[in-house]
Amino acid sequence: MISFITNRVPSANIAWQMSRRAVAQRYRGSLLGVAWAFLTPLFMLVVYTFIFTKVFAVRWGQEVTDGSVGGLGVFEFAVVLFAGLSLYSFLSEVTLGASTAITDNVNYVKKVVFPLRVLPIVTLISALFQLLISLLILVVFQLIVTKGLPWTALLAPLTIAPLVLLLAGLAWWFAALGTYLRDINQVLAPLVTALLFLGPILYPIESFAPEVRPWLVLSPLTVPIEAFRDVLIWGELPNWTHLGVYTLVAIVITVLGWIVFSRTRAGFADVL
Repeated sequence: MISFITNRVPSANIAWQMSRRAVAQRYRGSLLGVAWAFLTPLFMLVVYTFIFTKVFAVRWGQEVTDGSVGGLGVFEFAVVLFAGLSLYSFLSEVTLGASTAITDNVNYVKKVVFPLRVLPIVTLISALFQLLISLLILVVFQLIVTKGLPWTALLAPLTIAPLVLLLAGLAWWFAALGTYLRDINQVLAPLVTALLFLGPILYPIESFAPEVRPWLVLSPLTVPIEAFRDVLIWGELPNWTHLGVYTLVAIVITVLGWIVFSRTRAGFADVL
């Protein structure tokens, strides 16, 4: 049956069908079903907003026309915070899920004709679905809080696309490594958690010491999050130089990830 399907259906279609099934299985059997895709990010938004505005009293500055910096209110802060958390959750789900994409699907590995390359991409598409839900909530919430969106919001997909490309490459990298090194997930988990605090996600980049700020660009989230906030929230054009360099790096990592996966997949069946 698998042979019949894969001989006639493009890999992209297989990835799409498997992604739909993965999303459906995530919420199957739960009382509220797919509604959890909306409720979970909303709950996390409320929790993080309360902690960082009431407990830690974080204030996000925004430069205004006279050159001064004004602090954002609680609801405006929630919009800024949610933008960063949405992209962080996307990266977290892809990297941790991809590391077990092969080992969790041993039955497909044993099928010689099955295109194994789609398994990490299924993880990516499934996480992308959740990201789109979160961004929909973000846009609606911002419309309520600010009564509108800047025209630069039309550029938002351009700020996210490089991150999607980068994560596609990392998904192939980690899927291959996770097949041979089963404890890779134990290494990735704390590293991904560290990214939550080593970038402008929970607090502005100005909160870091001046000598530390240049190094923050090494985080895979710093450039896309800053660019995304610029176009969607602040109504400014992104830093095209930073975004361009980031895109080039993403392309290189994606190509290398594909090469690593292609050259190692022949041995997957032997180690599973």
